[in-house]
Amino acid sequence: MLSEAKPPGAETPSASSGQALRFAQDDGDNLQSEIYNLQSEDEVRLRHIVRFFLTPALCGVFLSRSRLGQMAKELGGRLPFGSRFEVAEMLFTYAGGGVEQLGQLLNALETEVAAWATAYRGWAEKHPAWRPVAEMWLARTAEAARQLSAMRRMAAAAP
Repeated sequence: MLSEAKPPGAETPSASSGQALRFAQDDGDNLQSEIYNLQSEDEVRLRHIVRFFLTPALCGVFLSRSRLGQMAKELGGRLPFGSRFEVAEMLFTYAGGGVEQLGQLLNALETEVAAWATAYRGWAEKHPAWRPVAEMWLARTAEAARQLSAMRRMAAAAP
């Protein structure tokens, strides 16, 4: 089954506009055929993924240029010169060059998302007045975890 999610930075599309991105959900259907049958306007582009993970209000985490560089180093790459967006884009491009590297990047991002979620839970426990805000940020980290899981399934289904 496919669900709809808007690309980062996009306005909320109307129900009839059909401009939402479609992310594959695990429903037992042939995920690979769903990926190849996506219309061109429905494709998830690298820039959308990068923007999502660089926007804390969407994914619930802040990935600094330094942290992105650490991830690149863990993958055997180097910290490239450029803006935070360019560094992240290069990191995803580099990781997309091989199944092993992509798996390592997804692992690193999952670890990062889990660390932020743990911190939010800890702050909410320590500061009860902050709980409603923590719930909002935890919902964002949960969405990031779902996106990473969908990316992992798509990568596994790719030829």
